[in-house]
Amino acid sequence: MKFVASLELARDNEGRVLACRRHRFYDPGYYVWCGSAVFWEGAWWLFYSRWAQKLGFEAWVTHSEIAVARADRLGEPFVPCGKKILPMKDGPAWGRDVAHNPTATVVDGTLYLALMATQGMSSQAGIPDRPLSMDDEIWWECRNNQRIAVVSADHPLGPWAMPDHPSFDVNREGWDSRLVSNPTLCARPDGGWLLLYKAVEGDDSVFGREVRHGVAVSEAAYGPWHRVKGALPFNYEGCDFPAEDPFVWYDHQARIYRAIVKDMVGVFTGVSPSLASFVSADGFNWKLTEPGLVMGNTIRWEDGTVEMMERVERPQVVLDAQGSPVALQVAVLPKGRGALSYSLTLLCR
Repeated sequence: MKFVASLELARDNEGRVLACRRHRFYDPGYYVWCGSAVFWEGAWWLFYSRWAQKLGFEAWVTHSEIAVARADRLGEPFVPCGKKILPMKDGPAWGRDVAHNPTATVVDGTLYLALMATQGMSSQAGIPDRPLSMDDEIWWECRNNQRIAVVSADHPLGPWAMPDHPSFDVNREGWDSRLVSNPTLCARPDGGWLLLYKAVEGDDSVFGREVRHGVAVSEAAYGPWHRVKGALPFNYEGCDFPAEDPFVWYDHQARIYRAIVKDMVGVFTGVSPSLASFVSADGFNWKLTEPGLVMGNTIRWEDGTVEMMERVERPQVVLDAQGSPVALQVAVLPKGRGALSYSLTLLCR
């Protein structure tokens, strides 16, 4: 059977995605990343990562926090709600310093959030309030302590309580021994839950070995999670870092799982970098759809202007109350020194 990409975005005659500038979301004074939108009790809520602009773009590793914005209708500008929801400074030590990669989903009336959190420092001093880069030991400590949490709340603004221990931790004896991050959470149609995640294997270097993806299943959203042996989606022979940022949802009409993934160097779509579309019958084994390309880094705005971005990442499909795609949320960093990132809503046709 031939499977095609199900996300029908508005495009121009040359296939470039059409976008509206009023659909950009900024939070003044912050870099914005990782936008994930859900419909909840009559409104649309955007969960997003942010960190102070004064700290520089790479401070997402050391200073990111998760906040919330609201819109009455999808396509209207999201308005920041004005406070962060995570991390909690009085929370458990393992996730007290950084919260990032939020993916929101609503299942049977319950609001869930999967995210990456980290304890940045082994000491109690906390992370200094200054720009940190990959030249700093603290930066790498934050990166390599990344773990996954799954939490829920009765309202988007919380309170959100972090678990005492990571919901999903590294496997010290496995290929995912250095860190786990970028979670995507999906309810399985026959019951239980599916988790796809990004991971790095540890070695003697500070970076680690290949960047890969794994799959885990659980009866409950909070775990315990069990790794699916041999399930390594989005791998590509000969490439150490082929993909990241998967978003997974279940297509009830086609009765298949679907995913949108960042193609890091164009090994799947031929466009470097880009967003690629995958499909799976079981959530474990994935293959590229036809066509596989969702979009590259080029956007055509409503006035006809074409803009090539530095980065277009973190694809998050926006689903309506019936579970059908109505938009794609992406994180965008324009080209140019000092450019400010934002979350962009791309509406389906």
